[in-house]
Amino acid sequence: MATELTPQRLGFEVLGPVQVTIDDVPQNLGGVKPRAVLAKLITQRNQVVSAEALADAAWDGNPPAMFRNHLQVAIAKLRKVLQTAGFDPMRVLATAPPGYRLVVEEQQCDAARFAALKNTGHQHAAAGRYEDASAAFSAALAEWKGPALADLRGLRFADDYAAPIDDERLATQIVRAEAEIACGRPTLVLNELSSLAGIHPLHEPLWQQLIAALYLANRPSDALEACRRLRRALDDELAVDPSPAIQDLELRILRQEPLESKAPSTSQDLGKTVVKHRNTRRAQLRDRSGQVTPIGDGTLRIGRAPDNNVVLRDDQVSRYHAAIVQSPAGILIRDLWSSNGVYVRGNQVFESAMLNNGDEIEIGSTTFVFELLEA
Repeated sequence: MATELTPQRLGFEVLGPVQVTIDDVPQNLGGVKPRAVLAKLITQRNQVVSAEALADAAWDGNPPAMFRNHLQVAIAKLRKVLQTAGFDPMRVLATAPPGYRLVVEEQQCDAARFAALKNTGHQHAAAGRYEDASAAFSAALAEWKGPALADLRGLRFADDYAAPIDDERLATQIVRAEAEIACGRPTLVLNELSSLAGIHPLHEPLWQQLIAALYLANRPSDALEACRRLRRALDDELAVDPSPAIQDLELRILRQEPLESKAPSTSQDLGKTVVKHRNTRRAQLRDRSGQVTPIGDGTLRIGRAPDNNVVLRDDQVSRYHAAIVQSPAGILIRDLWSSNGVYVRGNQVFESAMLNNGDEIEIGSTTFVFELLEA
């Protein structure tokens, strides 16, 4: 007889390889197809997912004509795992026209636990309870076992899901470090921040925390060297200066001024940079709704994070996705190591591309038209 479903026994994981766990023991799910089907169901847990959407995920947009038969085999494999462990497979993985529904309690899913703990951490931080914030952020990060859907990368649906939640992981690592710094423990986060800065050389909120941590750990020369490294990277990649927040932090270090232990990573000044080149051309971006964004002599940052100049609330857009900058030769768009790329005139941008009047720019699901204006 099937046992009662309890959150303590059954688990679903997507923050790493996709897994079903019974008493924390990963179960054998078979090949890519059943794992892709399961991943799609977990990421849309407690919702009806159509057979067509599941097939599109499992066959990466190119399902065979007889995909329903293959899909039923994959569903049967997943239900067998549940039944073998003593659960009612038809209750957990229910048939629900036009497809299936995976019934999951929030505490059974690592992604849901991560989101809840992260939100708790932000609430503690907003109230100045940094010890509690650090503990909550640490618990949230402990849910991760690797990149999201690590064993399914390369499948479009997996990449689309992973990009924004991987960004959320990085953001949580940064605010956890911020909380630790606020608790007077800057040395404990230096290794992690240094490693992350090596992976994300243009991520100014991350570098701001690293620089502050180095200075508060009585390593002012290393803090200034970090400022120089960031400045070189921004100059080489974007031909821009660091944000005003970074420049102010560097100046305070040079003056040996005391620094508050909390350096807010959510400052609205972060990511806004000043271009060195002053032969400014007047231009603007126009989206499909007709909304216009002027392009001035500063860098125009585009992404999901709230400190961008243009904020796109789109899961397919990275936190810091693209930048439009003035250069001696004209106006450039640069891909800031985004997950899903930047496209100009239908072609993917590798590093940077010169913009011409009338160019269409695709970032996630948003299309802009670049318009040069008369001086």
